Amino acid sequence: MPAPQPRHGRHARFPWPHADRRHGRTIAVCRTLLGAMRKSCGERPARTHRRFQAHPGAMTAPAYVMTFDEAAGNPPPTVEQSPASLTFARSLGGLHIRATREHVIAVGDHGIIIGHLFTRTEPSRRVTELAGHEADAIARSAGAGLISRYWGGYIAVLRTAEGEIRIIRDPSGTIPAYWYRQRDRVVILPELIPRWNDRWRLNADALVIHLWAPHLLGRRTCLAGLNELLPGEALCLKGRDIAVNALWSPWKHVPDRNRIAAVEPALLHTAITDTLRSWGNCFPSVLLGISGGLDSTIVSAGLAGSATALHGLTMVAPGPGGDETTYARQVADAFPMSWVSSAYELEDVDSTAPVVPHVPRPFLAHYVQAIVHARSRIGAEQRIDAYFSGNGGDNVFCLMRSATPLVDRFMARSSLMEMRRTLSDIATLTQAGMSAILRSAVARWLSQGKRKDGSGDARFLNSARLARARAACGSHPWLETPAGKLPGAIAHVRMLARAHGNDGFHSRWTEPPSVAPLLAQPIVERCLAVPSWEWIAGGRDRAAVRDAFSGHIPEALLGRRSKGGPGGFVERIYRRNEATVLSLLRDGILREQGIIEDIGRTLARRQGNAIDPLVPQRLLALAAAECWARQWGAT
Repeated sequence: MPAPQPRHGRHARFPWPHADRRHGRTIAVCRTLLGAMRKSCGERPARTHRRFQAHPGAMTAPAYVMTFDEAAGNPPPTVEQSPASLTFARSLGGLHIRATREHVIAVGDHGIIIGHLFTRTEPSRRVTELAGHEADAIARSAGAGLISRYWGGYIAVLRTAEGEIRIIRDPSGTIPAYWYRQRDRVVILPELIPRWNDRWRLNADALVIHLWAPHLLGRRTCLAGLNELLPGEALCLKGRDIAVNALWSPWKHVPDRNRIAAVEPALLHTAITDTLRSWGNCFPSVLLGISGGLDSTIVSAGLAGSATALHGLTMVAPGPGGDETTYARQVADAFPMSWVSSAYELEDVDSTAPVVPHVPRPFLAHYVQAIVHARSRIGAEQRIDAYFSGNGGDNVFCLMRSATPLVDRFMARSSLMEMRRTLSDIATLTQAGMSAILRSAVARWLSQGKRKDGSGDARFLNSARLARARAACGSHPWLETPAGKLPGAIAHVRMLARAHGNDGFHSRWTEPPSVAPLLAQPIVERCLAVPSWEWIAGGRDRAAVRDAFSGHIPEALLGRRSKGGPGGFVERIYRRNEATVLSLLRDGILREQGIIEDIGRTLARRQGNAIDPLVPQRLLALAAAECWARQWGAT
């Protein structure tokens, strides 16, 4: 049965089954009036952190647990104790697999794919079954053909002709993959299982790096012995040998400085809209976070061409820039969807609990808890099959405000006229003077090869401990720059590395999947080919994608430069929980492990000086890490 067409408009709410438009609007008006009455009377809803049940029939995320045991026998306890949703079982050359049955695609006798798969054609085609010759081709290539001829959000398992087992994570990183060695076994899973938590211990060196610059950890997590399989990588298992091979790297899609060509806006538009449409067609209904910013508006436009019933959610925070409903309403009016705004609620935030408990690196933003509660309330009354967002858009679309594009022009031997145009574009974008831009460009050019790990946020971190951790921890492999690449491309790949590592806020065992479609392989590869000066053309950030969607989204949204955010809500969280936050940081694991300074003494030294308005946000982030760390205990 086709999904019902969603309503949209200025006051639309999520449609109840069999409810007509007037009834839905009446419900919306009544709820609005009731909320206003409560606010005027000072009534506050009761604080609750209960778990909402997903709507009956809603999809759950692709999930799995795998254990590799060379002494192939009965599945080990780690597989038998897997979550109940994993009803598919198969053994392959010593690898025991449990997975969500509805997400499994057989690769002949060679293995399986778990998740969503599409062809690399335009238009893309959803693949739910592979023909014999297609499966054989994937197996012969040891997975390389899967990367080159398909895209999607998947984990693939293949047995090669040499008897090696390969677990492959797709380049978008949609489905997480973590692995660890347990005696003579290797366990691979997408998220931590609560009843196994007693086996983990904190990796303090990794945690201090995470608090300094999260994207630098690469394959390491903040739990000892637990490793991440990065997007595009394959975990190769044979006997007791373990290796990690990169089947995909962003650098393979970045042109050398002497092979740069302009990218046609129409081609970029086609790649993005085809990818978004293909993703949307996988789900009867999608809940999309909408801010009215460029990224979420592009996702809305792409999903509007799919068969999904699209629902929009806009979170509203207090303070300047916190209420983006004016822009979000324009999105809802432009594309077929139902739409609702929801205020960030302090009652939805627990400053003494991990922001997201089931991840091996801590989420550091408490406002995420309010988003989870808002989504869950909607999911309890309305079927939601996936959570979509515009996450990663700024990174993929190379949001850059520096002199780097001018350096790229010089190194690419552009004409004097082209360099002048780019200089003017940077001046318009940054409002900086020409001489200041030129000085910055010269400094950037002279610093080539000197930038290793970039910079991070060292506030309140123990400087000696941070220095030791930086020396001990390896870096992200994408930050190892090949020769012949321009500084703008290097910055772009760094942005892409920062975009990953967000596994979603909801448990894959029981909740719908979280999808960041702008990180999809076809979009990323197309955008990596765009030179930095095209991203700032005309003095506009993300100019190439703005040009690609000119005429396809409302002009007021296409040209929007402002950005909102939950900063006002974060400030309120801190004011309400300041005593708790400071208590957590004075006597917690972070202090015990020497990760942070003496917070009380540091704040006392700053009294009488101008206080950085971002200090409360930083202290909340450290408190979030403290609460997460207390799940695991000391190193």
